[in-house]
Amino acid sequence: MESSPWLSSLFITPEFLTQVSQSIVRFFSALLLLIFGWFIARFLKDVCGRLIDNANRLLHRLSGSGSTYIQQLQPVSSRFFPLLMYWITIIIFIGLATNVLGIAIFILNG
Repeated sequence: MESSPWLSSLFITPEFLTQVSQSIVRFFSALLLLIFGWFIARFLKDVCGRLIDNANRLLHRLSGSGSTYIQQLQPVSSRFFPLLMYWITIIIFIGLATNVLGIAIFILNG
């Protein structure tokens, strides 16, 4: 493939253009992966929060007004576990996105 004279005068070679196009594709792939990971993290956070709220309601119903006392989850726990799930998911997707970019954060043997 022959390059035009003005391209060669600017030192823009077909290899350079190929590298730039591949970098752009990797960047947008990583960006889409981060957006997808954010949606997954939000979903898992909401599901975990609902499960803990439902468990608290069930424990409250089971305790009733009888003499037995069933311990419910503390409000701090019901906020902590969904946030923990959220941030673990975000960190995993950040690692995957950087791997797409060619930066290895998590080194896996295998």
